[in-house]
Amino acid sequence: MSILHKLEADIEQSINRLNNKNFKIDPIAGRKYSKVPSLIGSMQKRHGLIIEKAISAALSSYDHYTVWTDSGFKVSSSVNHIISTVNNVKKDPDWLHLLDHNHPYGEQSSTLQIDVIAFNKSDNSLTALEVKRGYSHHDAGKKKAILRRALAVQMLLMGYGKSELGQKQISQVRSRICSYYGANEFAPEIQITKDDLDNFFGAPIHGLVQEVNDYFKSRIHELMELEM
Repeated sequence: MSILHKLEADIEQSINRLNNKNFKIDPIAGRKYSKVPSLIGSMQKRHGLIIEKAISAALSSYDHYTVWTDSGFKVSSSVNHIISTVNNVKKDPDWLHLLDHNHPYGEQSSTLQIDVIAFNKSDNSLTALEVKRGYSHHDAGKKKAILRRALAVQMLLMGYGKSELGQKQISQVRSRICSYYGANEFAPEIQITKDDLDNFFGAPIHGLVQEVNDYFKSRIHELMELEM
């Protein structure tokens, strides 16, 4: 099984945009040595989206998964108030009890973007992922914001499944931060990495995503070699 054909056009579009992008030329480094670091920075931003799309495509290749994104996931004022009190991201987490809270879905005080939502028809479970490359580390404020978003989704996901999907029997809901390359920024109760994907979803996902990554890497290397 392969999902590369589903994403090859997206990757080539990213490569073309990188190749045609105008980069600021440093007066000392010159064109050659200015463009490669700029290419790497732009590549890293695009790579996160490719990982996200690859995970969605990998899950969609299995008949028992229905997968989508949601750019307007509603967060109620009560949930926003609760997550505003969360401070301890990893060490001595002060939020573990919130993983068992279920709040009604529908009131909109704010909205969130959910990168991957997967409904498993075989067991009626619902999973939401915020996908990060997870190679470098975020600053403390950014980590806290990411954690709070994941917790808000966790508390509302059961209500979301019942009201938006018409599923009266949701067996389990899981909101996770997927730090693909394993930057150890969050407690294991809320974070998964590439090495967890297969067990977490109960299907071979990692190998499918990695094939896409390998292709993107080869195309990026070809582009950079043209600049050397």
